[in-house]
Amino acid sequence: MLDISSDLQQPSGWLTSPICRIEDLRDAVRGAGLDAVQMSRGMLDGSLAFLQIDDLQMTSGLINGKVGLTGPLSEDCITFGIGLRIPPGCRHWHHELGTGAFGLFLEGDEHASLYPPGSPYVALTLHEEQLIELAAQEERVVDRSTLGGTGFRPETLLDAVVAALAHQMDLVHHGVHGAGVDVPTAMLRLAISAYSRAPGIGSRAAAMRTETRLRPVADPQRPPGFRPKGGGINREPWDGLEAARTTFHLPGGTFPLD
Repeated sequence: MLDISSDLQQPSGWLTSPICRIEDLRDAVRGAGLDAVQMSRGMLDGSLAFLQIDDLQMTSGLINGKVGLTGPLSEDCITFGIGLRIPPGCRHWHHELGTGAFGLFLEGDEHASLYPPGSPYVALTLHEEQLIELAAQEERVVDRSTLGGTGFRPETLLDAVVAALAHQMDLVHHGVHGAGVDVPTAMLRLAISAYSRAPGIGSRAAAMRTETRLRPVADPQRPPGFRPKGGGINREPWDGLEAARTTFHLPGGTFPLD
């Protein structure tokens, strides 16, 4: 069984594949079999990167070309995705998204997106049962009420968190493997912090008001690593956790909140 308390990353385990034709993007999330359409003239290039850890699948794409992708990301797994450095014009279900967007795609749900050139992303795909087990290791509860439905969170990830993940995936896409941010563990922790509740708390709304063991933050209304909805940061002390006011921790580094 996967253990979230230890680093999951296998630095040399990423496999990269060049994007040479539009059909290569059927695996924009590995195994999805997406319908891919090139929306601009000229050469399409870039790369896809894959990492398998037991039944957990990581996919990252660096797409240099305007493309449309449609179809379920998985028929039997859930997928979390992060836009790492997204230029204007990226759309999911006709809604524009930008850098730091964090989304959940339930099994079998339709995915419809438009990516402009230069759109790196990273995705984590796993069975719901795996996520439940991993959350339990952190004494958190994941169920259908905490997952909600397919879509993107209203908050974006903090700039420093996104930058750290983007830098690590840039290295992977350029064939540089070695120590750095443990992307699988980081994504699991972000997913659990955003889509779980404390034991005994019956609703997602109540869970967001409850201290999370993953990393407490200054604003108890948002999960760690996410930007406040209204901008800025709550400056009131929260349970005396002064360190939580200025830092957010990921494997491989400590990053400022603002």
